[in-house]
Amino acid sequence: MGFFKQNPLISHLIFFSDILVMDNSSKNKAKRWYWLLTFPWILALWIPSYNHIEPRLFGFPFFYWYQLVLVFVAAITIGIVYYKAHVQVSNQQESNKKDEKGTKP
Repeated sequence: MGFFKQNPLISHLIFFSDILVMDNSSKNKAKRWYWLLTFPWILALWIPSYNHIEPRLFGFPFFYWYQLVLVFVAAITIGIVYYKAHVQVSNQQESNKKDEKGTKP
């Protein structure tokens, strides 16, 4: 089983199979967090917000360092959405399974 956890492709396939098995309430909770992904997308597409040179940071025009900062904002946003939508939902499902096992005779 260690090979499957170390191989990224197989671990992603296992992860996606867990998503398919989610009950509807868990899927709905996970989908709510996906709206947060539009935040960096809108910032990148709203060109008038960064279509100027000033202020400069370390000699770089605003246009360039804004896009670089946007990469980090997008990465942090994706991390938050992943954690909230999948990790917490899967932890909740595991605790529900433990509760079900504990209540069955």
